[in-house]
Amino acid sequence: MDINSTPTVMKTSYFSLLLLAAAGLSTVLHSCQAPPQSCDLSQADKDSLIKVHTSVTGIVNENSSPESWAEYAKALYADDAIVMPSGGPAIQGKDAIVSQMASGMVGITKFHTENVEIEGSGNMAYVRGTYEMTFQINDSLSMDDKGKFIEIWRKDTAGKWKCTRDIYNSDLSPEAGASEPEMAPTEEASAATTTEQ
Repeated sequence: MDINSTPTVMKTSYFSLLLLAAAGLSTVLHSCQAPPQSCDLSQADKDSLIKVHTSVTGIVNENSSPESWAEYAKALYADDAIVMPSGGPAIQGKDAIVSQMASGMVGITKFHTENVEIEGSGNMAYVRGTYEMTFQINDSLSMDDKGKFIEIWRKDTAGKWKCTRDIYNSDLSPEAGASEPEMAPTEEASAATTTEQ
């Protein structure tokens, strides 16, 4: 149909529809190009998340023992949490996480985390940050590590924040760590090398 041959009323209707369509398209395009809006996680919730991080880190800094790492895991993680460590399989459930940390995090003399970004919405939040730790291998040998993490948190029915997903990995490459002279091989590594030869 030729729009020029249509009655004035129909031309006005077409024109109105075109204006509405253009306005809608403009709104969509503007919303796509607009900078990301801040999520609605309140400052009180952010402060609560920071407080949990500070308190659990304090547990293991005061006494890095199997018992303190178990206490750390119990205070930090939800019952259905999953931890995805660097260089290993995922650990599912709070009980498994507590057991792994109590047996695998022994000998840490320094543990520090820095929260870089905390955002979320409603009862869900994420924390992105960095960590630094020192392992005391023996009386005269220690190893420093640093890396980054992302955690997903959920507020429970009691209003407490618990970590439900945690993934972290080292900034140090395995090759660089292995080439350092102070990194003496473990007994298992020495046995494996001897067997291969």
